[in-house]
Amino acid sequence: MDIPTTSEAAIYRLQNYLPRLLLSRFQALEILEAKLNIYQMLHLYQVFFPKQFAASRASTLLIGQGHSQRERELLDLLYEHCFPLPEWAMEWAYEQRLEHIPIEDKGISWQCEDGIEGLLDEWKILIPLSSEGYYWLISIDQDLAEWYELEFGISIQTIQSPDLVPQYLLRKRCLQAGTPLKFLPLVLRVLDKNTGNVWLDEQCSYCYGSDYSSKYPWTEASIRFLTKEWHRAQKAIKCCNEFTNWLGQDLQAHFNIVLELWNQPYPITN
Repeated sequence: MDIPTTSEAAIYRLQNYLPRLLLSRFQALEILEAKLNIYQMLHLYQVFFPKQFAASRASTLLIGQGHSQRERELLDLLYEHCFPLPEWAMEWAYEQRLEHIPIEDKGISWQCEDGIEGLLDEWKILIPLSSEGYYWLISIDQDLAEWYELEFGISIQTIQSPDLVPQYLLRKRCLQAGTPLKFLPLVLRVLDKNTGNVWLDEQCSYCYGSDYSSKYPWTEASIRFLTKEWHRAQKAIKCCNEFTNWLGQDLQAHFNIVLELWNQPYPITN
């Protein structure tokens, strides 16, 4: 399939597309949107993977409502070289078109239903140090607070509220403490989904494969942005793992070190 490169070629293609088929306004719009999506994806394939595109013999014909073999090659290459695509999206591509680039949550999603159960203890024990976690334990879910205190033998009341911890002073204090404590502020931002990184802040979906909250168009700018953000997310994940691995080596003793640093008074600033 040749991609029209001029407005005249595009107009000609449209004028000769199923000329005898009578379409409603909405049906015509759906067809045009699907065609635009096809051209966008094949264009991205050529731009980002020109050698693979030139060598490809995969069909561009559509079977059913899903992506062509050539488009699915692009999805595989993006997954391998740029950023992760959800497993459900890769399967969905056989039957339905991905109108936007799906973003999979690669952070910590304890806020989802049964999300806490899947966390490692070294993440669970940190929940009261996050702004959202402390709020939930104090104001929303008494059962969760009781579970936390029984699980770790720590009273929530002995943990200083995050509202009383100036973030810039915490970062300064953690930097002075050195590795791995210098990563604590980042770890807490990951828990709060407040990193500014789309891969770490994405909200989990309750319905498997039904939707994704962050939707990026199939454009060159999106591919470059998401690739760059994924590289940043990988570095952040590595730092978080260094901290949680240290914490997990002796959970109670090391958390006491964290708590001692956390609970130290902070100077009052105007």
